[in-house]
Amino acid sequence: MPVDVNFLDDGAGVELIISGATTGKENIEANSKLYTKETLSRLKYKIIDRTACTEYRITSEEIQLLAQQNIQASRINNKFIIVFVSPTPEQYGMTRMWQVYVEESYLRTEIFKDRQSANEFISKNIMY
Repeated sequence: MPVDVNFLDDGAGVELIISGATTGKENIEANSKLYTKETLSRLKYKIIDRTACTEYRITSEEIQLLAQQNIQASRINNKFIIVFVSPTPEQYGMTRMWQVYVEESYLRTEIFKDRQSANEFISKNIMY
């Protein structure tokens, strides 16, 4: 599966590793499985790492749907941070579009071009 979900820090964090060719539908399905009340109650951060993604096929409608999923999740837990690793200009642009849709929510989001920068941000900004 092009979207692997791994829990980190005893469930305080989660990473979605996007690899190969992936679709918006696969990302929506991953969020649907991930966003349960139990998971969200302890979540402090989410990393979406697209470093190994070779093709990201997503429509603007799917970006809006992903944004809505995240806005709804923030209504359950408004303290978790979503961090993206988007190394290509195309990925960065799609992530910025998503950020526009979630601007008025409680979500705090950041975009990085590499995983090391994302990890450093998480370690400096997450309180345990």
